[in-house]
Amino acid sequence: MEEELLFYILLSGLVCAVVGSVLGLIVDKGRAGFWLGGILGPIGWIIIFLLPRDSEDKKDSPQRNIPAPPPKDTDLSSDSYRLYLGKKYDIQRNDLFQQFECKEKLFESLDEAMVFADELEKEEREKIRNRPRPPFSKQRFKRIENDLNDKFIGIWIERVANNEAIYCVKDNNLEASRLSWDELHEYWEEKMAYK
Repeated sequence: MEEELLFYILLSGLVCAVVGSVLGLIVDKGRAGFWLGGILGPIGWIIIFLLPRDSEDKKDSPQRNIPAPPPKDTDLSSDSYRLYLGKKYDIQRNDLFQQFECKEKLFESLDEAMVFADELEKEEREKIRNRPRPPFSKQRFKRIENDLNDKFIGIWIERVANNEAIYCVKDNNLEASRLSWDELHEYWEEKMAYK
């Protein structure tokens, strides 16, 4: 009698676990559904639907908001640049108004939305370019040198007249680029913007 009762308890627990797993798959929580269903039975099935969704977790994740590095070609005829703008500025078709949406503004066509996003991108690049650069320091140069070396980019200093320095940078190009301190800092920021 006790063995028969134990068999039915285990069987009902297994059935509840399988049902919980199936219900859990609906909300991408199959494993949690299996265990909650197996341990708590029908109460576990209800709890499965109350668990936070993975898609909501990903939406709040800061990693999702980091766009891919901008392509070298920033011409609107370039597919890679258009995709970059579409992702960074979240350009979407608004079905309610049958228009395209970008930064809470509506546009009649996708091309108009792309031009708007391109203007925003140019303004952002201009702000970065015009931002004051910190003055030269050995610590700052060492950091730039280490960061660029990690990217297999060679860097060295050449002394010129009046004891001023020119910073030489060489990556995959055959010739080294000769840069001022501000140009070097801008180059470094560009390379390090998307690690």
